[in-house]
Amino acid sequence: MVKTRQQQAKQQETHTGVGVQTRSGASKSEKSEKPKKLERVELPRIVLSKEMNKRFQIKKAIAKNSRETVMERKLKKLFKYQRQYKEHRKQNNDEMLALWKNFNSAFTLIEGLYKFKDRVEDR
Repeated sequence: MVKTRQQQAKQQETHTGVGVQTRSGASKSEKSEKPKKLERVELPRIVLSKEMNKRFQIKKAIAKNSRETVMERKLKKLFKYQRQYKEHRKQNNDEMLALWKNFNSAFTLIEGLYKFKDRVEDR
């Protein structure tokens, strides 16, 4: 039977006596130590200096703006598709060709983006 490393280590542990040195150089202690249970420690609240606080607020604002610019780019793209769709409908007497069949999903995506934008602004 082939033993895994874990099984071999366990077997080696049981066969070594107290104070006997193993090949790795470790010796079994007289009293086996149980792992201590970790306690929750309250960390002191970090108070930033005025300058650091100002930097933090600026970084936060930049992050918020970058999120909004991503949203704006997505909206621009979708509005471009919407314009193309309307032009297409006008040129083809209100008939939708196969090329434009996915516009329903684009419109639902626009609605979803607006809802997402409202949630971001509420924060």
